[in-house]
Amino acid sequence: EQFCNISGGPCEYTGDSMVVIHEDMDITAAQFNSLVEDLIRAMESLDVPVTAQNRLLAKLVPMHDDIMGETHSNKSK
Repeated sequence: EQFCNISGGPCEYTGDSMVVIHEDMDITAAQFNSLVEDLIRAMESLDVPVTAQNRLLAKLVPMHDDIMGETHSNKSK
């Protein structure tokens, strides 16, 4: 639902915010990077062109800090 929404599909994301969903997960950089690698492998297995992969990944980048629990207040420390 969320990928469909951010990629311009006809979906409306109805879930909680990335902050709420991930707030107590303590996701590490290695875990986050592993997810990105899995996503890339899935797209490659479906023969998604690299340019389309890059466009989707670029749309996901703004969620990084919310998923990793890196708020603006944490950045200023």
